[in-house]
Amino acid sequence: MYHPIKIATLLLLAISGIAASHAQIPRSSDLEENGPDQRRDLSLPGSRLVINPYNFRIPPGQKNASAYSNSPMIPLNVGYLSTRAPHRELPDINVLHLQQASPGHTFVTWQASLEDPSIWEPSDGISVQVSEQGLEAHISKQTRQDVQSLRFKEPITADLDDSRYLEIVIPQASSLWAVKLHRVGDASDRTIRQENTGTGTYCFDIPAETGWKGRQSFELTIYLIGRGTDMVMSHLSLRGIKKKSLFMADEFHTQWEPHQLSFQGSYADGTSIAGFDFLYDNETLVRSFRVTKPGKSPIVTSGKYNGALVKINRSTLLIQSGHYNYVVSFKLPSAGEITFYRNYTDLVAGQNPLISPPETGYWSVSGIFDSSPDTNILISYSFADPYLPTDSLIKRAQQPTANPSIVGKQLQKRRLFWDDLLKSVPHPSHFDIHEVESKGVEPADIRKAYYKAWVFLAMNVLSSDPTNFPYPQIVTGKPSLWAEGHSDAPFSAAWESFIGMQLYAYIDPEVSWAAFSGLMSLVDDTGVLGGESLPSRKAQTALLLYRLTGDKDKLAQNYPALKRYMNWRLRYPMWVYKEVSLLSETQKDADFVVSALIDLQALDTIASILALPADQTMWTAKRQQFFDHYLSWFWEQPDAIPVQLYDTETKRRAAGHTIWVTSGLAIDVLTYPHLAGMMKLFNEQFDPGENFAGFPMPKYPEMAFTARGLLARGHRAQARQLMECGVRDIVRSGPIFAEQYVPGFPPYGDGVRPSIFGMAQLIDFVLLLDGKDYLSPVSLRTDRVK
Repeated sequence: MYHPIKIATLLLLAISGIAASHAQIPRSSDLEENGPDQRRDLSLPGSRLVINPYNFRIPPGQKNASAYSNSPMIPLNVGYLSTRAPHRELPDINVLHLQQASPGHTFVTWQASLEDPSIWEPSDGISVQVSEQGLEAHISKQTRQDVQSLRFKEPITADLDDSRYLEIVIPQASSLWAVKLHRVGDASDRTIRQENTGTGTYCFDIPAETGWKGRQSFELTIYLIGRGTDMVMSHLSLRGIKKKSLFMADEFHTQWEPHQLSFQGSYADGTSIAGFDFLYDNETLVRSFRVTKPGKSPIVTSGKYNGALVKINRSTLLIQSGHYNYVVSFKLPSAGEITFYRNYTDLVAGQNPLISPPETGYWSVSGIFDSSPDTNILISYSFADPYLPTDSLIKRAQQPTANPSIVGKQLQKRRLFWDDLLKSVPHPSHFDIHEVESKGVEPADIRKAYYKAWVFLAMNVLSSDPTNFPYPQIVTGKPSLWAEGHSDAPFSAAWESFIGMQLYAYIDPEVSWAAFSGLMSLVDDTGVLGGESLPSRKAQTALLLYRLTGDKDKLAQNYPALKRYMNWRLRYPMWVYKEVSLLSETQKDADFVVSALIDLQALDTIASILALPADQTMWTAKRQQFFDHYLSWFWEQPDAIPVQLYDTETKRRAAGHTIWVTSGLAIDVLTYPHLAGMMKLFNEQFDPGENFAGFPMPKYPEMAFTARGLLARGHRAQARQLMECGVRDIVRSGPIFAEQYVPGFPPYGDGVRPSIFGMAQLIDFVLLLDGKDYLSPVSLRTDRVK
């Protein structure tokens, strides 16, 4: 389904008869990023693996993707998108150190008793008990608050210059969890770990995270998030290292390209290394590096793990968790041996080495690598769901290390794959900004960002899960590990993913059709699509896929689900985060109503295509009735300024976000006097001199509806200014495409990061500014659209 030859032959574009010159089409290597603000994630279409996932729950501006994934250990971090797994992020599965000294010494300054629940103060919604595994905390399903806390009652006092490491072992967790410290006398907490999923051994460098030095007293609180979830903690201590054996790089650099992540490091003894990480295939990733300048000491490679580790042989490790398995493969010389450690401090000190692996900890191979220049070191990791045979998993992981010459050829294939995909996408003729101040953004910057957006879209394709969901997905943001959708397709948001299907249809429409049919198969008999309830773009997506492919059978196959869903949506045009029991027939959200009205128009057209005149009449009538409700709900008077929120029971209105209201400009039947209030609202907020034209929360769907509505109504200058501001400020916000943006100075991404929405806004607006609308295939003439 995702073979590069197939993708490479798709959609060579000649836009409105103006063919972009091939000199303008970048290659994979032309898109390289470096420096402290580079993107770090890497995947392939169809792969469940993503290198360097990012915790989007980190507040914007605190730690970007590069700072989150990079460190002087030169770590390899992985996410594995397993449908049923409660946690999917595997940090530090490979790290690199220099071994400069004999084994050192660690010590414990403070350790919490996990056998006495009375020393902990739980919030009202948590129950705490002691088990064989450790201290168990469970959040009640009935609690009103989704966020609960577990505070250690007594302050912890220690000299952080000596005892800087907080070690926590979490063998089991279905909840998100976070760790915060509160220094006695401070006004606010310091977050040591932002809420995230995860199990295993965790080591936090308190001075590095807080800036605290010397003797300090602080309180420790663990936060758990998620009703009905739990967490088990088996160890909690404050530790120090008296003497280190392993040392991080003094200096390191990394680069991002669609086909590889390259790195360089230099160490105190003069040793230098260079290497790269890449996806060898959809289930396997490879780290390759070499010593470029030998020093006096050897390089040590290690890896963090959590699960049952089985030593297959001297060069192969199998790690088995409840939701996925993976194999680590490398080559050892005759003198090399694998050693295990329980925690990071023991690893760095070389203290307490273990022959048998613990349930969670680190494996390490020390002093084994030839320090002569140009000696390539290969380490491969291959992943699989637990129901697949381990024999084939082991063979797959061993293939790159058993045949080193293949690695270079596979890397070349990856580069050519992305080169070919970049040729296959729509090629705009212009990337200029004319109507607003550029604020330092050049056409070359927009051009690169545009093609990187297509790379990001392709990387978000997820293969089918034969056990749980036998359809591909175009997920919300693979590196974000967002998983709040339907339980069978948790990575697909019922908004972002449909936008992704629309755009990916210009690369592979069959994959988009399959992904669309998959999500629509989850619409139940009452019309509910489980997971987060979001505005509808379903009928619009079906209609575009039909126009691109002419496949009436697929359109007819999905029509009953579209019909059920729309009838449900008309009753509940509101946002609900997974809790369907919280739905209200009295709460109305203009954002949802506008999207439904657009989809009702598409359903009318679909019914006509399928020769269903009775249904076409029904949709026409329902759209008119729903439009009448729209006018009465969100306008207090016909010429008033409209609002976003209305409750039919209390009659209360709330203004909401301006751009989420002005999306109603896209409704073709909106006329005066109501249109006057809508334009007044737009003009009061619109300022092309400001970031994102002055609109807070400039999320893609509402920005696009507003821009298209302005264009359709003849407000060309304002539409262009709005779109140019959007393109310019997404580029200025950094390389990570975000769900929404904050118009700060400079602007920055917010919400889910990375996300389909930021990518879609950039692609859509660049094309619209070039006079091409992807929703109108006739304006994008390709080999498939004639």
